[in-house]
Amino acid sequence: MEDILSKEEILFIISDSKNPDYKNDKLFHPAFLKTDIVKVSKAKELILFYGNSDTGFVHIEERHSNSIQKAFWGKDNKLTNTSKFHKSIVPYYHYLEIAENIFQHKNLNIDDNKNPELVDLYIGEFEFSNVKETYKLVLYKNTKIIHTLYPISRNNNVKINTNSFARGSISLSYNFKNGVKVLKVPYKDVNNEIKYEIVISFYESKIEKLVRVNKYDNEVVVNFIEFPKSKVTHSLHDMYLLSLQYGDFTEYENKFRKL
Repeated sequence: MEDILSKEEILFIISDSKNPDYKNDKLFHPAFLKTDIVKVSKAKELILFYGNSDTGFVHIEERHSNSIQKAFWGKDNKLTNTSKFHKSIVPYYHYLEIAENIFQHKNLNIDDNKNPELVDLYIGEFEFSNVKETYKLVLYKNTKIIHTLYPISRNNNVKINTNSFARGSISLSYNFKNGVKVLKVPYKDVNNEIKYEIVISFYESKIEKLVRVNKYDNEVVVNFIEFPKSKVTHSLHDMYLLSLQYGDFTEYENKFRKL
């Protein structure tokens, strides 16, 4: 059962939001408790509260931030592909800016609201950093408290050619003696156990890469496929390689079932 705000918690947050400090951009408000307020928008007084995995800032971060790779699994143990914000959207700083633009009477959507007794739904477009997207803003009924905010499109999501395994956080290591950078991309199941891993060795002097796909059982490699060495056509800078967290590895993911 979802742990959303109770009537008492809603009233407490509304009362607490009257504090003008929450609108002050020069002040940072550490939040730890479910009802702690993170920020109140200046113009429309929308309230972003801390919440938990089911509602509020934490919910938005865990499910829709592009910088968080937390996996969400359905009842059939299949990966739930929740939409992600564009990488230019900075958590906390930009959420309220987007919300204020979506919070307009013309965007109030009654037809698509599945819980009209609990929340109000707004759907509208907003352009940020030359990226125009359609967003859903969900507020607690007849309040300005943000339950959730997210883009409808999944264009910003990591492209994964499987819904049985979630891509974990990548790692980058170095072998200075041999001039090799090694990028590891793990894939985990519903029990958070590693099942596959894409290992890419970049040979800087030759501008080549060697790709290997490992299959795991009980954290031990039991089989693998190795691709022939090929030329690297992109930057070998650390920042670029780490950005491959969101890269398209379909070519290698297609080999999972063949191992």
